Amino acid sequence: ITMGLLTTGGQPMKWGTPENESARPHVLAHGIEQFLNIFSKYKLVKESPFLWGDELEHNLVKLDAKNGNVLLALNAAEVLDRLVTLNDAQVDWRPEYG
Repeated sequence: ITMGLLTTGGQPMKWGTPENESARPHVLAHGIEQFLNIFSKYKLVKESPFLWGDELEHNLVKLDAKNGNVLLALNAAEVLDRLVTLNDAQVDWRPEYG
């Protein structure tokens, strides 16, 4: 399995190597910064239509506010079944396999 990082000149990095591990802090810090910049830029955009090929990535989580935890929800199949029954012609709910 490989991943690309622009600072390597476009050459893929292999998972679990010292080179990959040394890049993790940079990727984490800049990924968060990039997300916050994009979110700030588009947070007031309302009713923007999805265009062909647009995707929305998501995770299903449970918030445990009492204990301050965020847990991965394990009922994705059930939620997906409910979303599919909405019959929204503009949305195609599909699980992502990887």
